[in-house]
Amino acid sequence: MANCYFISCHRDRDHVSDLFRFLYRPGHLYILHHDEKAPPLLRDLISRLAVAFPNVMALPAHLHSWGGYSLVATALRAMEAALKSGHSWEHFFWLSEQHLPLFSQDSPGWGLEVGTSYCDAIAVEPMYAEGRADVLHRFSMDFRELPGVGCFGEQPATMDGGFMACLWHGGNWLVLARAACEILCAQAADPVIAAPFVASALPDETFLQSLLMTAAGRGEARVLGQSPTYVAWPHLCGNADMLCTPENVHVAREQGRLFIRKRPLELPLKMRGEMEAMAVLDAAALEARLSTVEVPEPEIPIRDVQPLVQHVAAGMAGLEGYTVRVFDPAVLGNVPAFYMTITPDHAPEDLRGLRLCLLSEDLRNFKVLIAIHPPEGAGWAPVTVRGRHAYPLRVRVYDLFLEREVVIADETDGGFVTLAANGDLTPLDQTIHRYLGHMEALVAAAGQA
Repeated sequence: MANCYFISCHRDRDHVSDLFRFLYRPGHLYILHHDEKAPPLLRDLISRLAVAFPNVMALPAHLHSWGGYSLVATALRAMEAALKSGHSWEHFFWLSEQHLPLFSQDSPGWGLEVGTSYCDAIAVEPMYAEGRADVLHRFSMDFRELPGVGCFGEQPATMDGGFMACLWHGGNWLVLARAACEILCAQAADPVIAAPFVASALPDETFLQSLLMTAAGRGEARVLGQSPTYVAWPHLCGNADMLCTPENVHVAREQGRLFIRKRPLELPLKMRGEMEAMAVLDAAALEARLSTVEVPEPEIPIRDVQPLVQHVAAGMAGLEGYTVRVFDPAVLGNVPAFYMTITPDHAPEDLRGLRLCLLSEDLRNFKVLIAIHPPEGAGWAPVTVRGRHAYPLRVRVYDLFLEREVVIADETDGGFVTLAANGDLTPLDQTIHRYLGHMEALVAAAGQA
C-alpha cells in the first residue's frame, strides 16, 4: 500500500538526505518543502530530488514561523498537490526533517488500516484546567503572523461556546487517510471555517485536528486516537533540545510507533546502522544520482541587515538614556534576520525588562512592540501595567518567549509596518518614535494599576 510522505524542511541538508534515503521506495510519493530561510545546500538538494526521482515533488518555498498558520497552509498545499498528483497513495504523513523511521518500509508494521486516520487530539472543553487555559489563550486574541518570525496578538477576541465545543488539540504529525485529506482541504478552503484558526496562535495543533475529529463525530471519517510519531519530550529524553536517545527508540518501537523525533545531530553508531539497513540507497548512491541532474542555482534572498541596523542606531543617536542592542542570528538561536531592542537605562521596578523590540525576517514586514518581564504567576491571563494591558507573547524568539507585550490600543496597526516597494524607511522610523513615546509615557505613569 503506497503512502505520501510530506517532509517539511528548514535547515539541515544531511537530515533531509538521510530521511529520504531511509524512507525511499519507488511506489511511494514524496512531497518536500523548504522554508525560505533554508540554506543554499538544502535548497539545492530538494530541487535535485524533485528532478532525479519521478515520485518526488517540491513545493514552492514560503516563509514559515513557529506557531504560525503558514505551517498549516503549506501542509494543505501538500495535501492538494498529493490529491492532484495521479498517484494512488492511501495515507498522507506529515513529517519534519527531524523525524526518523523506526521500521523499514518493507516491515509489516506499516500496514495501516485503509480509510483510517491517526491523530492523538483530545477535546479542549473537558481538558485539565491548565491545558485548557493554554489552548483557549491561543484564541483569546486576533493574532497576526509576522512572516518568518511568529504570531502577535493585535486585539482581544471572543469565542462562543459552540466553537469551543468543536475545538480539539493534538500534535501536528498527523497520518491522514486519503478521504480525510479531501475533507480537510474542502473545509479549510471555507473562509468562515478557517477564519478563527487563521487568526489564532499555534493553529498547527488545533485546525486540522478539529476538522478531522469533527468529521469523525459526524461519521464522515474514521480516526484512531494515537500518533504514529513518538516525540522525545524533555522528561522522556533527558535533554531540553528533545533529541531522542537509543532508549527512546526502543520504547517507541515497543509502542508500535512508526517514527520518532527529534533525531540527534549525529546518529549514534548503532542507530545509524539500524537506519542504514532500512535504506535502498546509500549516501554515495544518492549523491551519484543527484549529480547527474541539472537544476538552476538556488535563489537566495539577500538580506543585508547592516544598513538597517545603522539607520535605526543613527536615529537613536540624539536620544540619551537608552541602550540599543542588536541580536545576531549567526550567534544566537531563534533570532530573526533583524532583531534590535531599545532599553531605557532606568526602568521602574514594576516594569522589569521594559524594552522596545524591533523584528523582521524579510526586511519588508516589521513588528514594533513594547515588552516587559511577566509578573510571577501571571499565567495566560492579561495583566494591567500602569493602565495598559500586557498579554503573553507566543513567539519563539530569543528573550521574548512568554514575555508580556504591552498593547497600545490607539495604535491601529498594532505595531506592524510594511515597507513600500521603494524601501522607504519613513513608516518604520515614525512607528519606532511613536512607540518610544508610548514607552516613556508608561514610565511616567507612576501610581496607576
